[in-house]
Amino acid sequence: MNADLINPFITALFQLLENLNADVERGSIQGLKPPLALHGITMDIRVKGDIQGRFLISTDHNTALFLANKFSSQFGMPPSNQFGPMEKSALQEITNIIGGKAVTLLAKFRHSIDITPPTIIEGSDLEGNIVSNIVFKIPVNIKAHDKMAMDMYVDLVS
Repeated sequence: MNADLINPFITALFQLLENLNADVERGSIQGLKPPLALHGITMDIRVKGDIQGRFLISTDHNTALFLANKFSSQFGMPPSNQFGPMEKSALQEITNIIGGKAVTLLAKFRHSIDITPPTIIEGSDLEGNIVSNIVFKIPVNIKAHDKMAMDMYVDLVS
């Protein structure tokens, strides 16, 4: 997998986090062999077309709630203390925005692709196939909160 496939997902993620006013820093990209060590909440989108695979955003419940609250506050919704259906919906929308932006950026390289609606996976077991031998992990730390972090995984083949 080359940088032309990974960078649109990184750009889309960081643009969204910037729009949410989340002060974040990116860790070093790592190539990992499956299986993946996921956190408690994972957002999963499949990619189909000229490029096949998936991208995942995996985080713990506290960070997931933080992100859902940041997103929902843009629409005047009060913060929540629990991770429920509205928070899951917010995370799905966040993931869909990232996927849509990445698809738009990939189209500039003349790739014809589409994404599936996001799925929320709770727990650390990932169902389904990983399409490549190496999955790229992009760690993200939320600076304002000591223990808040997430990992984005990009698993694509063209």
